[in-house]
Amino acid sequence: VAELRRRSVVQSRGRWRAVLPHAIANRLAAQALERIPQAQLDALCVTMSPRMRKSFTRRLGYLHDSQEAKQAVVRWLRPSGLFGDLLAGGAQSVQLLRNIAPVAPEAVLQHIEKELAGPNGLAILSTNSSSRMQLATLLKSIAYEARLFDHSVSLLVKFLSEEKHGETRNSVKGIFEEIFHIHLSGTDALPAQRRRFILDLYSRHDSDCIRCANLALRALLRTGHFSSASNFEFGARPRDYGWNPPTYGDIWSWYSDGVSLALQVATDTKLRPEMRRIISASLRGILPFEAGLRAIEAAAAEFLKDSEWIEGWAAVRQAIRFDGEKWRPEIKASVLA
Repeated sequence: VAELRRRSVVQSRGRWRAVLPHAIANRLAAQALERIPQAQLDALCVTMSPRMRKSFTRRLGYLHDSQEAKQAVVRWLRPSGLFGDLLAGGAQSVQLLRNIAPVAPEAVLQHIEKELAGPNGLAILSTNSSSRMQLATLLKSIAYEARLFDHSVSLLVKFLSEEKHGETRNSVKGIFEEIFHIHLSGTDALPAQRRRFILDLYSRHDSDCIRCANLALRALLRTGHFSSASNFEFGARPRDYGWNPPTYGDIWSWYSDGVSLALQVATDTKLRPEMRRIISASLRGILPFEAGLRAIEAAAAEFLKDSEWIEGWAAVRQAIRFDGEKWRPEIKASVLA
């Protein structure tokens, strides 16, 4: 141990010694979990100081391939388990939940869902909650996997629904919108799955769900200035920035299908005015490619059945003024016609 310390491979923490390189530490930790009986491991965790527990859970979070680690997390998240009341303990306790989430994301989702439905649910969802943003970013990280997307984003909708219109304090609006961007979304959920989720929000006929759906649809039709403040790491699981359109055709399909979704929603007369505004707001960025132009033409034909589409007309005029010289001749001719 002294030689390892001299080489800066081991760090001293009281009577404990911590192995620093992940390639060594992860393997040693996984082997240790195989040897230590469950009862002994649980008893050890109970006696850990808060600082040691934080270090322990962080190391555990890199062991998603260890069956023993998964069993331990599931066991500890039970109501009577070591971490059964983490959501009631504030931001520091939620950090422990974030640490172990990569090991068993399904169990963590179920735990959060159960807590939100319990007596402390409103306090957790409140914009005054100190753990609110940590939980929102955790749900986004879990939503990376397509199989967990609907469940995770549905819980994120609960947080967003508690925010008043225009509220910015501890707002999860930006995190929610990023999930529906074409770039830097942080999720591998395919475009069709994300559109289905938005349509499902509209079908619930709940004012809060409709507000969230409008935000998601606007984000879906956004065409530029993409950025993200998210951390895309999740334990030792391989991650990237999320699904990215591999071809120009996929980009065109993304936006034309998004406009088609808005027109499908617009069959509801109560939602029709908002769909007119949403498509108008994204029109300038969608017009320059042929598939987008066809989609906008379909939207114009649909909305003109009611009355003038003033927002759309103004957006087209603005696009011609600022972008018209950059368009291909056939696109420009079609727009001017």
